[in-house]
Amino acid sequence: MKKRYLLSLVLAVAMTGTNVTAQTNLTQAVDFTVTDVNGNVHNLFNILNNGQHVCIDFFFDTCGPCQVTSPYFKQTYNNFGCNNEDIFFMAIDVGDTDAQVIAYENTFLGGAPGYPSVSGINGGGNAVVAAYAIGAYPTYI
Repeated sequence: MKKRYLLSLVLAVAMTGTNVTAQTNLTQAVDFTVTDVNGNVHNLFNILNNGQHVCIDFFFDTCGPCQVTSPYFKQTYNNFGCNNEDIFFMAIDVGDTDAQVIAYENTFLGGAPGYPSVSGINGGGNAVVAAYAIGAYPTYI
């Protein structure tokens, strides 16, 4: 059943016209530390060293395809253990403030999604987007 929900996320991305091929030229993860909109700090390598895989949704608040696919990402997060099992989900914004990300969540996700959301400006998302050379949105890694 979990595979079906992951497939739903992939299909939602494909239906929005987003390119589903390699979304970054990197072949190895670049470590980063970010602060989510609730003030919690997250370090990529610490999460990976704890034995979890990491799934990141790169977005920005006025991106139409992001607005359409974010609910599928939230559903996938819920279906795969809410960050308490093998996969750790987080969303990383580019170019927006904490307040804008919170407003995005309220509008398109019905409130806080449960997984960490990081703004570009206040949370360090802009630096992560630059490090991963993200050029299209949404991008899922």
